[in-house]
Amino acid sequence: MGDHTECVRVEFDPALVTYTDLLALFWKSHVPSHPSCTQYRSIIITTTPEQKAAAASSVEAWSAKRSQTMHTAVVALEDTSYTRAEEYHQKWVLKSRGKG
Repeated sequence: MGDHTECVRVEFDPALVTYTDLLALFWKSHVPSHPSCTQYRSIIITTTPEQKAAAASSVEAWSAKRSQTMHTAVVALEDTSYTRAEEYHQKWVLKSRGKG
C-alpha cells in the first residue's frame, strides 16, 4: 500500500461557495477514520494560511459539537507531497455509476 493518504482535491470558485461552506459539507458527510490508519486517515490539505486557520478551527468546533476528538490532520499543501492518482481513479464515482 505504501505511506500515503488518499484524498479528494476540490477546486472551487469562492464567489459561488465559501471555504467555510465547504468545511461544513466536509463534516456533515465525513466520518473520521482511526488516526493510526495512514491510507484512510482523516486529513484536510489547505492551500492558504487562511484556509489552514479555518480548517483547524473547524476541527475544534466539530470535536466540541460531536463531543469527541476529531482525529483530523490539517496540513498545508506545501508541507506535503501531492501526487495525482492514476487515470483510472479519476472521476471514479462517475465512471462506476450503474456498475453493481
